[in-house]
Amino acid sequence: MKRLCRLANAGDSMKTERTSEMKKRLLALILTLAVALALLPAPADADGETNHDQQLIEAAQDGNFAQVESLLAKGSDVNGKDEEGWTALQVAAYWGHADVVRLLLERGASVNTKNLDGRTPLMLAALEGYPDIVRFLLDKGADVKEEDHQGWTAVRFAAANFRSGIVKLLQAHGAERNLIIAALIGDDRELQRLIKSGADVNRLEYLDETALASAVRGGHLSSVKLLLDSGADVSAAEPDGTTALICAAAL
Repeated sequence: MKRLCRLANAGDSMKTERTSEMKKRLLALILTLAVALALLPAPADADGETNHDQQLIEAAQDGNFAQVESLLAKGSDVNGKDEEGWTALQVAAYWGHADVVRLLLERGASVNTKNLDGRTPLMLAALEGYPDIVRFLLDKGADVKEEDHQGWTAVRFAAANFRSGIVKLLQAHGAERNLIIAALIGDDRELQRLIKSGADVNRLEYLDETALASAVRGGHLSSVKLLLDSGADVSAAEPDGTTALICAAAL
């Protein structure tokens, strides 16, 4: 009986030792896996872009020049895109960070890249009204004739927001000219030139409105008078029934 007890006690001791040894090995394995995971490269998204690329876009949006420079030095893709197709250059242009725009262009950013809406950095800078950025982009070869998915160009975005300086800058680089654009910015000289060349003052253009309605919306009384004297129809309606008089009443 005593022998059996001693054997039982010895068996318990061996089980305890084996359990302790297994715990040690398991702990060592966990530590090894933790170290291995820590050494793995940053995860990539579905397009193969690393987290650094997303960080670059966020830094460009914030106008954080130092961080943008640091991330580029670490290998971030200057032309990497987020899920909406925006690059660092596009967000920097949209938010007006001229120093970041210049840096990205110097590092090889694609000047005519488009987001999912088909909009280029030039369109975004023209939309928001940043002449210095528009000039940087033009100097780097931005195409003034590029259109987004709605058929809008940079000069149309600028004109629709009454940015006359940017309109003229873009037109100096070959951007389109028409009555609507001239009327929106109150460019009477351009209106006269276009009318003399045979432009139809009552034609509905890209905003689905007449030049007269555009001049009214822009608040350009001299342009309104010029168009009326040139035969503009005050009752001409847009597809939704809006006329120049309705535009005037809404101001």
